[in-house]
Amino acid sequence: MITGQWETRPSSRIHAGCHRQLHESHYAGFPALRFYFDRGLLFRNKSNLTWPIADYSSAISLKPAYSRPYFHRAIAFAQQKKFDNALDDFNRVVKSRPRSSQVYFYRAQVWFSKDEEDSALADYSKVLSLDPQDAKAYFDRGLVYEKKGLLEKSLNDLGRAIELSPKYSKAYYIRGCVNVQAGKPGGRFTGFFQSPGT
Repeated sequence: MITGQWETRPSSRIHAGCHRQLHESHYAGFPALRFYFDRGLLFRNKSNLTWPIADYSSAISLKPAYSRPYFHRAIAFAQQKKFDNALDDFNRVVKSRPRSSQVYFYRAQVWFSKDEEDSALADYSKVLSLDPQDAKAYFDRGLVYEKKGLLEKSLNDLGRAIELSPKYSKAYYIRGCVNVQAGKPGGRFTGFFQSPGT
């Protein structure tokens, strides 16, 4: 369930060149923290996350109080299915950015991947308390409710996601499936073709 945009993996030759640049004399004075963080963003990808994680860790070692490398390292750990490592980093970020709905959203996805539905629900609810217009959070929370067998709550959240984003085709599809589970009249077709209130 973890989401994110990832770049095509650059060659090892390019990565080595970046590393050399950091130590060349004409690069002197460029903040190493920013270098490692930016390079981590440049080299992030699904197939090889070793480099960006190493760079985020280097940035953290230079400034442990800086939250952004923790956030991006957490996402990388989650992509590797190292969920406990991801949670450690997300928990640290939450302490420094308690009003960031994005952090709670990604942490909720990790909880869901660990089958910790109650913790996922708590984080999705926190997201929605901070940003009531977040259609994706309603959709994801609807999935958690469905997994817990709370079908009415699931349908309510899926309906709200559609209200906020009327072209959210996946929400229509899942709502149709949940309608079938719940034995609603019209079942799947109601979920597919009717917006809330129609």
